[in-house]
Amino acid sequence: MNKELSGNLYLFADRLPPSFGGMENHALHFIRYFTNNNSFPLKGIISKDYDGKNILLSPNGSKICGCQVSKNVLNILFDNPKKEKLICFFNSGRWIEELAGIRNKLPNAIFIQRTGGNDIIKADLSDLSCSLKQRQTTWANIINKNINIIISNSNFTTNRLIEIGILQNKIVKISGGIDSKACLSALKQRKFLRLNLYNNFYNNKIVLFAGRFVEFKGFEIAVEALKNLNKDIVLCCIGDGELKERYLKFANDELCNRFRYYGKVDADKSLLYISSADILVCPSKSLIKSVHNGKYIHTETMGRVLYEAIGCGTRVVAADVGGVPEIINKSYGSLAPAEDSYSLSLAILNEQNEKRISTSEILSFHKDYSWNTVFENYLSLLKKLLKEH
Repeated sequence: MNKELSGNLYLFADRLPPSFGGMENHALHFIRYFTNNNSFPLKGIISKDYDGKNILLSPNGSKICGCQVSKNVLNILFDNPKKEKLICFFNSGRWIEELAGIRNKLPNAIFIQRTGGNDIIKADLSDLSCSLKQRQTTWANIINKNINIIISNSNFTTNRLIEIGILQNKIVKISGGIDSKACLSALKQRKFLRLNLYNNFYNNKIVLFAGRFVEFKGFEIAVEALKNLNKDIVLCCIGDGELKERYLKFANDELCNRFRYYGKVDADKSLLYISSADILVCPSKSLIKSVHNGKYIHTETMGRVLYEAIGCGTRVVAADVGGVPEIINKSYGSLAPAEDSYSLSLAILNEQNEKRISTSEILSFHKDYSWNTVFENYLSLLKKLLKEH
């Protein structure tokens, strides 16, 4: 191993599997990939307990186990007698107010932050007395001073980061992240899975919603769209979230026997449902959210579930918001205006007559957006930073 191009890696992640979501899925595959990596082995995961205290978790293959090790677990990173090169990878902005202190203790470490952008634009701080614009400027200043590279998930996110003052030369765009092996396995078993998972809906046209039951995901718009379509087209969903009970009641009331909820599933099982559906629907909104002393737009900055659907050969119908148009083209599906259930229903109607995504297109997509490709890009970035450091 080339010691000049290697180092010990620590992941800072407050949202971890088995919880459902894009950040959790990234953390899961990050842990799997880097735990036994030759050049940049993952030595530990820093997370937060319910009281907001730092805890240290030890990666063990694809499982995560750990306990609170000390009053301040960051001391483990600060105590580096062998002067090994350290890489701190922040999977969210949760540590923004601790970042300067961590950097002060680890002046020679490489700090990388990955973002979908919404957390930075929201700009939460413990002191909310100042305006949102001022808080965004504070976030930008902290990141510019302490982070070596910030990884953006789309051009849309990159532009938003630049707008609030983050230096363009600190931003690297790396999009995607799909489990190629699991996607291709699910694709091969599609007919069998369809019969076993969807059962009574086997002969229907199945439109699947896979995601969190939160306002900006627009689940109720999918329900309204299905009401406009014939009874052979059904809506199925998987996921969890704070608005689940309200949304499930609404769907059952409006669609009756044309709707089924299959529960909260893990990342691997979600691919089985996605691959055996006819269409994946993503009706996300550009939601104006009010926060202390300001408003910001919370939206779909990349849409990982869209990448997973394409990787499984399932066509997609999505709202034209955020970073979604960067990935959806006619080969993969259709876009509809945001918060327009009628246009969404027309797009679904058109897509139901289209052939599934071809094998050659699927394989090409995996080459560009698999987790292996994403993490190989991370490795190249880490080696480049070490050479320059």
